[in-house]
Amino acid sequence: MKEKIKKILLTIAAIAAAQFSFAQYTLNQVIVLNEGPFGGPVTVGSYNPVTNSYQNFDTLQARFATDVIIDSSFIYVAADTLLVKYNLDTKQKLNVQTVPGIRELAVWNNQLLVTRAEISPLPSYFQVYDKNNLSFIYELTNVSERSAEVKVLYDTAYVAINGFGTVGKLAVIDLNGQSLNREIDLGANGLNPENVELEKTTGKIFTVNNLNWTDASVTTYDALTTSFTNTLLNRPSGCSGSAYFLTNVYFQTSGENKIGVFSTGSLTVWDSLLINKSLYGIGIDSVNAHLYISETDYVSFGKVFIYDFFGALIDSFSVDVSPGTFAFDVRNTTGISENNFSSKLLTYPNPVKDELHIAIIEKQNEKANLTFTDVLGKSVYQKQILTDVPNTISLSSLPNGVYLLTVKTTNGIITRKIIKL
Repeated sequence: MKEKIKKILLTIAAIAAAQFSFAQYTLNQVIVLNEGPFGGPVTVGSYNPVTNSYQNFDTLQARFATDVIIDSSFIYVAADTLLVKYNLDTKQKLNVQTVPGIRELAVWNNQLLVTRAEISPLPSYFQVYDKNNLSFIYELTNVSERSAEVKVLYDTAYVAINGFGTVGKLAVIDLNGQSLNREIDLGANGLNPENVELEKTTGKIFTVNNLNWTDASVTTYDALTTSFTNTLLNRPSGCSGSAYFLTNVYFQTSGENKIGVFSTGSLTVWDSLLINKSLYGIGIDSVNAHLYISETDYVSFGKVFIYDFFGALIDSFSVDVSPGTFAFDVRNTTGISENNFSSKLLTYPNPVKDELHIAIIEKQNEKANLTFTDVLGKSVYQKQILTDVPNTISLSSLPNGVYLLTVKTTNGIITRKIIKL
């Protein structure tokens, strides 16, 4: 029965590709950062999802690596003491800056935000560089401890501070004022935060915490009320990795063989995907709603597996040792990178049975017009919704099949193929 369902889904997907090849968004490539065996070297490569081919484009003489991001037409890599910039299309290395202890990266306007951590104390754990030429702009010396992931919500940066497992804090940084606003002590159930996720629609920030490696937790921080709550995941170990997509945090704790799904709305683990693998890295392709999960032996090999959100294996490809971080090159049909566009359409699940969840990341309280069109080009459903808030659309009255969802906002038109089962 499972094989039959799989064949039906593949047939529907093939029909959808033929009918809606003009859909606006595509996944052009996936940048993979291979952290290498400890001591290096580090490699950076590109995966083509159309040809299912992978190729390294640079080798860095660094002990390890920690982050890769895409902004506009450029790739930025953090590797031990190196901050490196590449051209997204040609893979040409454009700039290199020495940044001892560099860990995670984020972009705000023309600035590249850098967190730092090292065994020996550093004079600062948060620095800012010019994203164009990687020249140093400023640093904050009052960020108290070693830092991990950084995310930006409007003009504020949120930084996970873990002190290598002994601390649990969230730094709130005013990027306009170039100052530390506050550090929130996350308490005993918020120790050792590694990953930071945020919801623009609710103004909430989530940290995924390793605690003392006997459990894991998620901290929910409300930027509006400045209050927080900790939710224990009740797992036997700390978190191996996590990624956020459409009000859910997908995570795995050490030693498990499944992916847990944590709802940021109900603050509960409401589902799990059995993949029979212990992950090393995790990332989400939001265009196709696919999970990229890597595994490694830390010495001789690395492999990436692609799953759908039902836990079904889609594909896999071999890379280098310790593929820890992914960056997804999303473009529209004109070939322009969509990674910093003002509008973003999120839909889940797809395929859908009854209810489709839609979020449009744009100016707050803007209106958007939705239209569902069947394969013959006939409009079968229309509705007006607000952007920057979660929306649930009932499609139970529509026949099973493939549809084109068109979203019109003041910033333009976004399209997405939707499969109704």
